[in-house]
Amino acid sequence: MNIKILPLILLSIVVSFLQAPMANAENDYEISREHKWEHLTEELQLSADQKAKLEAIYNEKHEKLRAIREESQNRIKELLTEEQLGKWNALKRQRYENSIK
Repeated sequence: MNIKILPLILLSIVVSFLQAPMANAENDYEISREHKWEHLTEELQLSADQKAKLEAIYNEKHEKLRAIREESQNRIKELLTEEQLGKWNALKRQRYENSIK
């Protein structure tokens, strides 16, 4: 086997392992989000109109926060060196893994 191909193979294996928990986390997030809305609707006795308006407010907030997070990440990527960025991503991965335990 060509030695130059080995790092690419290892990288693809690592990436595939990292993506699986994230996909499950997204599904879990959707389930818990639906549960949250069911709970709020019941506890606050929201009308259908209130629920729709409240969901719109939360969705708008979510999109604004996502945009801020994305902009921040882009600025961080521009600032850090490749080595620092690798460490940064490793720290983020570790924080994420610790949060789902």
